Amino acid sequence: MKRIMIALIGLLCIGSRAQSTPVEDPFGNVEYPASFGNQISPGEAMEASEMAAAYQQMAPNDTLEMKFRGKIKEVCQVKGCWMKMVLTDGSEVMVRFRDYGFFVPSDISGREAILSGSAFTEMISIEDQRHYAQDAGMTPAQVAAIREPLKTYSIVADGVIIGD
Repeated sequence: MKRIMIALIGLLCIGSRAQSTPVEDPFGNVEYPASFGNQISPGEAMEASEMAAAYQQMAPNDTLEMKFRGKIKEVCQVKGCWMKMVLTDGSEVMVRFRDYGFFVPSDISGREAILSGSAFTEMISIEDQRHYAQDAGMTPAQVAAIREPLKTYSIVADGVIIGD
C-alpha cells in the first residue's frame, strides 16, 4: 500500500511539472477558420448591433446565455487568455474563457469571431476606476476627472470560432 501511495505521489509531481512548463508557441501554424474550447456551430449568432442592444437592456449583474459574432479588437499578447471585441456603438466587450480552459492565438486582432457563452454587465465604482487610473500612471487631473460609475460589458466564453 505504501509503495502505491509513493508511486501516485510521484506521478502527480511529474504531471504537475509537465503542465507548468511554458510553451513559446502553443498554436503553431493555425489554419482559419479555427475552433477553440467547446465545439460550437456558426449559425444563429447575434450580430454586433444586436449584442449592443442586448447589453443596453441589461442591468448590472444580469447574465445572458448567447452566441455572438463580432470583430476582435485586441488579444492578450502573453498567452491569449483574453480578448476584446468591439460592438457597433463603439463599446468594447472583454472576453475571458471559462475556467481558463482554453486560450486563443495572440495574432488574431482584426479577425471576425463567433463565440458562445455568458454575457454580463458590471458597474465599476468611481473609487475603483480612480484606483485603476492611478495604477495605470494617469495624472492627478485625469484621475480627478473620473466622476461617474462605469458600466462594463463582459463575456465568459465556452467556445470560439476564429474566422479567416
